[in-house]
Amino acid sequence: MAKNITATMAASGQFIPEVWAKEIIVARENNLVLANLVDRYDSDVANKGDVIRIPNLSSITATYKVENTDAAQTATTESASSITINKHAVARVTIEDMAAIQSAYDLRQKYTTQLGKAIAKLTDTDLRGLYSGLSQTVGAGATSSNLALSKTYILEAVRKLNAKNAPFEDRSFIVESYGYRDLLNTDDFVRYDAVGQAGDKNATISAKIGKLYGVDVYQTEQVYTLSSVAYAMLFHKSAFGLAVQKAMRVQAQYDVPALATELVADSLYGVAELRDDHAVCIRYGQT
Repeated sequence: MAKNITATMAASGQFIPEVWAKEIIVARENNLVLANLVDRYDSDVANKGDVIRIPNLSSITATYKVENTDAAQTATTESASSITINKHAVARVTIEDMAAIQSAYDLRQKYTTQLGKAIAKLTDTDLRGLYSGLSQTVGAGATSSNLALSKTYILEAVRKLNAKNAPFEDRSFIVESYGYRDLLNTDDFVRYDAVGQAGDKNATISAKIGKLYGVDVYQTEQVYTLSSVAYAMLFHKSAFGLAVQKAMRVQAQYDVPALATELVADSLYGVAELRDDHAVCIRYGQT
């Protein structure tokens, strides 16, 4: 019987080493888009304060001048919206010296990047959660679990924004993966000559996947889902507000007794729904 020295035998005798790749497989992150699509009020709280008051200026209705009579005064009732700076997002890791010294990778650099992504994701999640306060909806909630994201739904959402005089510029439409799939079955989305910007050809830019009826479309798994029902949003940027008082930072501190380096990322901010009638929640099925 042959007694060849095989690869299996060599490995069992520790002659063949395991080789680790030079690159790390980094966890896939959701596309984070909302923070760049809403009104920002960072500068208003850059130095102090915990609440931003944003005046709401009402419309004025014109009347006709009557002879020998003073012009009628228009009664107005003004109000204000607010953003409370009450979210202090944090993410922390501890890297012990032995791990850092023996690792083939720059663990501090790798985890610093991941900490930053974690803070950005939490901010995006808070903005996404504002969908629950919207009064304008299309779709039937849980009963729509068998219904795709249809052209009819989208056009009704567009109609709702138009009816409230939401500006055509700075509108955005966000969907998750099932919604994106359904859009690819919509001729008006696939045909670039029907999207309102000839020549764009729906080139993908970051999470932007194209245009539909002149509106930029983004795909992100940050869109809320519940019981096989997805919640897409069509909105104007003024519908929501984000105020970052302290931009994301990463601080490091060496812990002598632990022989380890602490890395802590944090950010201080607030989010709020500002114009309820400038956003529409669209519900459809994940089937």
